[in-house]
Formats: sequence, C-alpha cells, structure tokens
Amino acid sequence: MIRALFILFVPIVVLTACHDECSTETCTDHAVIQLHPLDGSWVDGDYSLEVEFDDAAYSCTFTAPDDAPDETGSWKPIDCTPKLDAYLAPFVRCGSHDSGTSPNETCLGDDGGLASGGINCGICSSEPQPGQYYIQISTPGTPKTYRVVVTRGDETLSDYPVTPFQYATVQPNGPECAPTCRQAGVGKAW
Repeated sequence: MIRALFILFVPIVVLTACHDECSTETCTDHAVIQLHPLDGSWVDGDYSLEVEFDDAAYSCTFTAPDDAPDETGSWKPIDCTPKLDAYLAPFVRCGSHDSGTSPNETCLGDDGGLASGGINCGICSSEPQPGQYYIQISTPGTPKTYRVVVTRGDETLSDYPVTPFQYATVQPNGPECAPTCRQAGVGKAW
C-alpha cells in the first residue's frame, strides 16, 4: 500500500514542481514612440525632432535620404542632444497578419499600407522596403507624458501635444514569476 502511494505521490510532486518553475526572461520599464509619414516614404531634406518625456527635452536631427537605413536593413542612430535612443528603422513587408510573433518589427500590409498601425503585424520577411522607414524613440523608466514635434526645414510636419502614456504590465515569465515591468508604446503618422 505504501509503495502504491509512493508511486502515485512522486509523479504529482514532480509535475507540481515543474509547473511552479519560472523561466529567466528579463524585462525593463520603458516607453517607445514610433513616428512616420502615412506611407512610410520620406521627402528628401533636413529633419528635426523636438522630444519631451515629462520635463526632459531632447533635440534630434537627420537628413533624408542620407541617414536612412540601407539595403541591409540596419537601424541608423539619429543624432540627439542630450543623448537619446532614437533610430531610423526600415519597414519590412508582412507575410501574414495573424500571429503577431514579431513585436519588434514594423511592417507594411499586403496592400502597401501600414499594417496594424505598424505594430505586431505578424511574420515578416527580412527584406526592408526601399526608401520606407520610421523613427523609433525609446526611453527607460516610466515617464508620465510625451510631446513630439517633427519638422523638415521650416515646415512643421507634426506637432503632437503633451500626451499621457498608457502603460501595460508585462510579466514575461508568467503572472506568478518575476520580473514585472511597465511598458508603453505609441505609434503616430502624419
């Protein structure tokens, strides 16, 4: 009888122990802003960005097409003062829109328009779309608000007023496991 209980009890303990283990994925608190022209194509010229996260202000500049991502699809840093994580990143064409397995790639839909607002559009090819790219700005922590102004020469292309971020709780290893992070993402087009 004890032997039968032992045989039944050990697998239950092992299965329970396996269920309670946590993976080791990490995450950090951060906020991301993605900006682009409606079709992802940029008019040649000198651009500037004025970015604010709460009370921190940044000035950034780049030139299209000189600073644009090349055919390899490498992200190109944007010059910002003070230093800010800001890049020009290429759009890639979506193979499908259903899986959302590629949260870090911004894609074009099958019709050439931006899919899902440019976020989580599914399985994408690795081929960047020529001349089509977006700005990605990120900051660590959890700023409450952001403001962005995009200009080309003397023309203001977009002026997004002070806007609050909407944060989501992220638990990459499950609700019972550490870590827990707060992350926000915003996509804007003009």
